Amino acid sequence: MGVLGTILAWMIPVLILIGTVVAFSREKDRKRSRTEAEFQKELAESRGSLISAGVMGLQKVLLTDEKKAAIEYLQDEEQGVTKTGTKGDDKARTDRDGN
Repeated sequence: MGVLGTILAWMIPVLILIGTVVAFSREKDRKRSRTEAEFQKELAESRGSLISAGVMGLQKVLLTDEKKAAIEYLQDEEQGVTKTGTKGDDKARTDRDGN
């Protein structure tokens, strides 16, 4: 494989990457400049799409009630919703070495 082969081997992935970035940029600009009617039309079309139906079906299969409850608890804990305001919540006050 000569120099030309090496150049082509690098040029193809770089062009694919550049094309992807340009495509995402154009899509973002299109979404930003659309009218209210276009937005409503796209929203109505997306609700019945196969992808959204597949994702919803996959969630039903993978997420049992226990897993949903665990995920919701972790999200609440990250937001501080599960904190009770008692001394046990303040780690600095309950540490033995006082740090």
